[in-house]
Amino acid sequence: MGTMMSKENDDNNNENFGGSWFVGFFILGFIGGFIYTESIAIAIIFGIILSMTPYIIAFVFGIIAFYVAIVIVLVLVILALLGL
Repeated sequence: MGTMMSKENDDNNNENFGGSWFVGFFILGFIGGFIYTESIAIAIIFGIILSMTPYIIAFVFGIIAFYVAIVIVLVLVILALLGL
């Protein structure tokens, strides 16, 4: 019973690690923005933008994949209609 409890605790500890990259990117962007502009407000904006970068990259790849899927389906439909 004790080993099962420790296994569940290990799983919970691993799940808590998920947001640390977000905080790390925010701090990195904040420091870089503050060094570049010497303004705390703009540094916060830099931090937010840098922490959103993985989501922006995933969004762009998602849009590309969506349009590629549409093109593939259209090509297959055209080939099916032509009887090829």
